[in-house]
Amino acid sequence: MDHQSLTSLLIVVAIAFFLPILLHKLKWQSLPLVVAEIAAGLIVGKSGLNLVKEDPILSLLSVLGFIFLMFLSGLEIDFSLFRRKSGGKRRRLFHPVAVSAVMFLAILALSYVLAKALVIMELAGDPYLMTIMIATISLGVVVPVLKERRLIETGLGQTLLLVSVIADFVTIVLLAIYISRLSGSMAGMLLLLLFFALVAATYLVVRRLSKGSLFTLLGAGTVQIGTRAVFALILFFVVMGETLGAENILGAFLAGVVVSLIAPEKTFIRQLDSFGYGFLIPIFFIMVGVNLDLRSLFGDWRVLALIPVLLLFILLSKMVPALLLRIWFGWRETLGAGFLISATLSLVVAVATVARELGLIDDAVQGALILVAVLSCLVFPVLFNRMFPRQQTERKVQVAVVGANHVTLPVVQALARHPGYEVRLYSTESREQWEDVAAAEQAGGTGGLQAEQAGSIGGFRVERTGGIGRAQGTGDAGGDRHAGGAGGNAAGRNWQAVKVESLAQETLEAGGTFDADTVVLGTMDDERNVILARHARRKGVERVIVRVEDPSLQERVRREGFTVFSTLFAATSLLRAAIEHPGVVDFIADETGALAEIRVENPRWDGVLLRHLPDLKGLLILRIYRGESFLIPHGNTEILLGDRLLVSGEEEAVERLRDSLG
Repeated sequence: MDHQSLTSLLIVVAIAFFLPILLHKLKWQSLPLVVAEIAAGLIVGKSGLNLVKEDPILSLLSVLGFIFLMFLSGLEIDFSLFRRKSGGKRRRLFHPVAVSAVMFLAILALSYVLAKALVIMELAGDPYLMTIMIATISLGVVVPVLKERRLIETGLGQTLLLVSVIADFVTIVLLAIYISRLSGSMAGMLLLLLFFALVAATYLVVRRLSKGSLFTLLGAGTVQIGTRAVFALILFFVVMGETLGAENILGAFLAGVVVSLIAPEKTFIRQLDSFGYGFLIPIFFIMVGVNLDLRSLFGDWRVLALIPVLLLFILLSKMVPALLLRIWFGWRETLGAGFLISATLSLVVAVATVARELGLIDDAVQGALILVAVLSCLVFPVLFNRMFPRQQTERKVQVAVVGANHVTLPVVQALARHPGYEVRLYSTESREQWEDVAAAEQAGGTGGLQAEQAGSIGGFRVERTGGIGRAQGTGDAGGDRHAGGAGGNAAGRNWQAVKVESLAQETLEAGGTFDADTVVLGTMDDERNVILARHARRKGVERVIVRVEDPSLQERVRREGFTVFSTLFAATSLLRAAIEHPGVVDFIADETGALAEIRVENPRWDGVLLRHLPDLKGLLILRIYRGESFLIPHGNTEILLGDRLLVSGEEEAVERLRDSLG
């Protein structure tokens, strides 16, 4: 590695590091980071200052970044969400798979019509090649933008993701078929079919191995067998794909799909995300801009005319089919979706390169096609951010409580009064036992539990409780545990009581227990609570709270990183505090909004000094929890994404800050 190689690598890595900071300081949140990385590459590359030279090391890292991006794109697909229909009266018939399939068929048909128009205008020679280019969608741009806006897990976000996936997948296959047709041989087609068969066989083998005890044993410590297996799988699919005549991006994408189907732990997926988006992927986007030479494009008037016309046709091919979304979403969401899926990059670059190698286009046209792809990434995601409405409603914190008893019931009722929480209580008690407990709690002055709504999901039953007296209502006939009438909202107590056959891991998982942000294991069985807590951690639950009454077991569970509570310990501590520090007890017990915890989830405030946060009037920041430690805050303390702020103040002021940071 010579000095020039190190210098070029340093420049690219420095851009990747400082660019997000610069965008934040300039308050350019509407500009997607991937677009800014391409523009920065243009400035330091061939079209600008020429500071970064063509280099084998950077080229290799760029290719690896592109491959890893395609892998993560396949990994992003949530197959379980595609099997669920959206709730709500207006969106009940919305299904991401069906909608995305119809949208792509419309995109493909319209792309062919527009490609024929380019041929008639004498701006292109082959309608089939131009159809492939117009129909592509940049999965590498759509995924990061959806992640930035936190839309990736919504029904609309998953629809846009799936449309992009289908577009990339089908156009890659169409490209292989097109090249095979030009060669006049069916060998390429047979090799492609063989590739898909080998992918399916590999998936079956990997799924079997992942469930073995050997992987579990080697997954801890420095071995990290899961990470090693992922990289081996990616390279195996990429090499196999290229050997059999498929694109390397197809192999990487299918590797991500295979891993996603195995359903790894969320913590493992976050580790892969951090590696990809933190190092390799920014290098790829910067190098796309570096390698583009704008000066060589302006020698032919047809090339100049092709750029705006093709850009317009790409937009029309996506915007018209996107109007289908207007049935379920507003105009701003619909138009924003059309703009986002109009961004195209990776496959256009690949198709243009293949076409140039086959002699179908010259260097100028190849450069024009790449420029159109870059312009689509510069313009359309920005228009998406401008057009797409910001989330107006705060996402509620999902809390799942396992075990109904005299400890958990009052806590669930208290949390349900707070608009920021959505609480589910899981228990094996029958309806009659629930009514007995409800009557006892009501007699004790804690409010009624008699309103109930019933539905069914698989092997468990849903009861929505809350309200004083009996509220009538029926659950959704389809069995959606989040459905039902207004009975569960009486008196502001809105929470769900889920009747399960047993408290086994499989039963609770089927009921959605481990999909919550916080899981509370509050049964009377310490060992069961600990077992379920470990399972919750493996499923990637952010916060797990465990009830352990046995003093000999408490310290061991704490060392595992769980939050432990005990009724005996809590009562002793509270009595001691009431004697020694009565003011502290009054402060904690105050239910008028005196104390609250707010998580920093909006990327806009990542890296901002505490004194620059909005809406701090009337509030006091007591502590900042970061990971397993905490900070004593001052004005120049830097806030990071994921921090938890312990705040004291009036309830309205707390909610304003929560809206800003959430």
